[in-house]
Amino acid sequence: MTGKSDPIRLRPIVLLGPTAGGKSELAVLLAERLGGGQVLGADSMQVYRGMDAGTAKPSPALRARVPHLLIDCADPTQTFTVADWLTQADQLIAQGQARGVRSIVVGGTNLYIQAFLEGLFAGPPRDADLRAQLEKLDGSALYARLAAVDSQAAGKIHANDRKKLIRAIEVFELTGQPISTWQKQWTIQNPPSPGAADGQMPNVECRMPNATQTPDPASNSPFDIRHSSLTTSGGGGEKMPNVECRMPNATPVPASNSSFAIRHSSLTTSGASGGSGGGYRHGAILLGLSWPTEMINKRINLRVKGMFYPQQAMAQDGLSEDELWPGRGLVDEVKELNDKGLLGRQAREALGYKQVLAYLNGQCSLEEAYEQTKIQTRRFAKRQRTWLKRFRGVHWLQAAGKKAEELADEALAAIGGQDTTDV
Repeated sequence: MTGKSDPIRLRPIVLLGPTAGGKSELAVLLAERLGGGQVLGADSMQVYRGMDAGTAKPSPALRARVPHLLIDCADPTQTFTVADWLTQADQLIAQGQARGVRSIVVGGTNLYIQAFLEGLFAGPPRDADLRAQLEKLDGSALYARLAAVDSQAAGKIHANDRKKLIRAIEVFELTGQPISTWQKQWTIQNPPSPGAADGQMPNVECRMPNATQTPDPASNSPFDIRHSSLTTSGGGGEKMPNVECRMPNATPVPASNSSFAIRHSSLTTSGASGGSGGGYRHGAILLGLSWPTEMINKRINLRVKGMFYPQQAMAQDGLSEDELWPGRGLVDEVKELNDKGLLGRQAREALGYKQVLAYLNGQCSLEEAYEQTKIQTRRFAKRQRTWLKRFRGVHWLQAAGKKAEELADEALAAIGGQDTTDV
């Protein structure tokens, strides 16, 4: 680790991957090997005190090894927003850099990671009177109201997600513009798959008006093109100025009003954002843990078993106490918080908590709550995997069959290479 006077070499590391993928242990190992880093949680439910077993917080044993921040920083009766989290995260990273401490951001919640890397559309402040009116509407009425003014946002928000529906309507009512217009459009339609090289976009069709072909004698590519403004139709119309494109085995396709229209399975753009830094805030370095679906689903099932039936998981499946939250399982945790009136609206919707509350209210059996938590967590992990593919410049580590120490070695090698590259 470098000294306090070299903040570029203290660029934060963002550790991505599906739930139950081993991020917490890897983050601690990296923090230790980097000479004393700090871990910043990027999970919307781990911020709540007392919500331990069900949110799979890092165990007390892990948290004793290196500082963990942005965990247990709010009461579960509070509404804790992504803006609250981002403000604190930015401050903690700057403070760490001033002390010569590297931050490792562990996600977590996709929206938190997106906001950290890309910035956040702040929007107008909340309007209590308007929200009171909107709260009186049922989900279908909210969805219909949003669809009437912002069909793009309505297409991305689930009809049952009252929180997002209300916010989107609120932004329109207060500004006169749809939230989809205000928000930064950063998502590409054809994201790189895990393991894709930095700066690569698979299955891209490029249309380049007035592009100039510049054959390279040393290249086997029929197209070696320089153009001042490349638009990728496979990338959501994303503009990348001053791009030099090298496309081995590219194939020309008919196109009107274009000197070149090229379809290729893997376009590499030397001018595109991506690679180290990726154009992200703080010059963040992105590492990801990639798992085969079948293996991560087994890990999820075992984690949920440890939440509901910790003694069985230790006796039958070999889970250690370090892998579980000591003292109580999820059912006892939810009952205690609920009896004390400590579960606010946001906390009650958390995975596992919602299902256990249904059991405690007599709406299902404990076994049904357990099975539903497994199913919903696997679905959540699937959505995570899809979302995570959208991030550019991720160094993906293939986690299957490797111990955390091996993954830490690979991660440190990747970090070392990117640390020597300008942001």
